[in-house]
Amino acid sequence: AQSLKFDLIFRASENDFSANRFHEVCDNIENTFIVIKNEFGKTFAGFTSLTWFGENIFKNDEQNSSFLLSFDERLKMSLFNRGKAIYCSQSLG
Repeated sequence: AQSLKFDLIFRASENDFSANRFHEVCDNIENTFIVIKNEFGKTFAGFTSLTWFGENIFKNDEQNSSFLLSFDERLKMSLFNRGKAIYCSQSLG
């Protein structure tokens, strides 16, 4: 069995929820798994093999590997449009 290794590279609460800091740390890193707990107590996550580098562009996931998870709903959501798998913007984290 293959094991997965996770490294915490960014924690928004320790970086004032700064989009700029997110990009300083996370740009050019492949295979990111992001977990978010919102102000309503809902937990969700997303994975992409793509890098977060770029300005105001959608990225195409030709491998169709990106997805979203809702832990509360126990739901996995696959890409609807591979050409808009992620959106890169320095003003968004």
